[in-house]
Amino acid sequence: KFRDHPAIGDVRTAGLMGAIELQFDGAPSPVGRKLAFDIARECYSRGVIVRALAPGDVVACSPPFIISESQIDEIADTLRAAVDVVFSHARAVS
Repeated sequence: KFRDHPAIGDVRTAGLMGAIELQFDGAPSPVGRKLAFDIARECYSRGVIVRALAPGDVVACSPPFIISESQIDEIADTLRAAVDVVFSHARAVS
């Protein structure tokens, strides 16, 4: 769900844990444009908890071991929607 997204530079997974590294216009986010925290806040407002990891622009998720496939899909859909919203806003103000 993320590898084809223009704002995603890398996708990393290990078991149920996953992380996405953000990019801005095809390059790593420049200093001062760290959007992971905004994406984490947007996800939280939609009922999904993810973590923004510093110092890079990375968003990580570690769901519980007891989780259904539909719940995993909901997390992924929410995260993708949050990336869309935050990057749309970032492009509008840049």
